[in-house]
Amino acid sequence: MEELLKQMLAEIKELKAGQARIEAATTRIEYNHGTMLKALIDAREVQQDVNDMIIEKLNTIAMKVDTQDLLIRKHDRELDRLKKVINI
Repeated sequence: MEELLKQMLAEIKELKAGQARIEAATTRIEYNHGTMLKALIDAREVQQDVNDMIIEKLNTIAMKVDTQDLLIRKHDRELDRLKKVINI
């Protein structure tokens, strides 16, 4: 009977030690995942800022292209008018 109690006590101690290892591993995993998730969120915010900057620059370029297109059309009309005046 005493041997059985000693064996049960040893098994209980082993279970407690295993549980402590699992708790430590769980805590480590939760910390690591939290750190990685924060890094992903930070990276996404930085990428969003970069995307916004690129979109702003593209809009500026598009406006400049539109302005140049209008000037080219104006110059083409003026050139056509001048060609008619000098009969080319």
